[in-house]
Amino acid sequence: MDNVWLCISILRQGRQRKHSDMKQANKQQQEKYTGGIVPVAEIDKEAKTLRQMHDKITDAQADLVHAILHDGCNPTTAAERLGRNKAWAYNTLNKQHVIDYRQQIAMQTLGWDATQAMATMRSLLTDKSSYVRLEAAKDMLDRSGFKVDTPNMPSTAVQINFNV
Repeated sequence: MDNVWLCISILRQGRQRKHSDMKQANKQQQEKYTGGIVPVAEIDKEAKTLRQMHDKITDAQADLVHAILHDGCNPTTAAERLGRNKAWAYNTLNKQHVIDYRQQIAMQTLGWDATQAMATMRSLLTDKSSYVRLEAAKDMLDRSGFKVDTPNMPSTAVQINFNV
């Protein structure tokens, strides 16, 4: 158990070291490479309350979910970072209590971002470019359940027999 927290601590220190090494880079590059998908502080804040509701989740299982959510990495990479094997990671992620925990923490940490993404899509509907407006409209319709299927082109089947 201490090894898992040691790995998490090393990951956090590595991220901090990466940030301090990049002082020479411009701000945009710093932002691009220092943060994960979801900031660790945000995950930790949400995890405190969720862990009380999900009492079956072990520390190792929670760390796996947090690593995937933070970095956006696959289960194999997250397991390697935690010093576990990939079979354990995939088996863990298929357990119902882990699935429930993962969905709930993702909803709580990414929920606001989803609304911001939707607002961005709506603003693209009034863009100057007709192509951007078209693609935004298609995407909005797709997500609303009105998927536009491409028309089926008639195909001509040809059968050739060689009587040899």
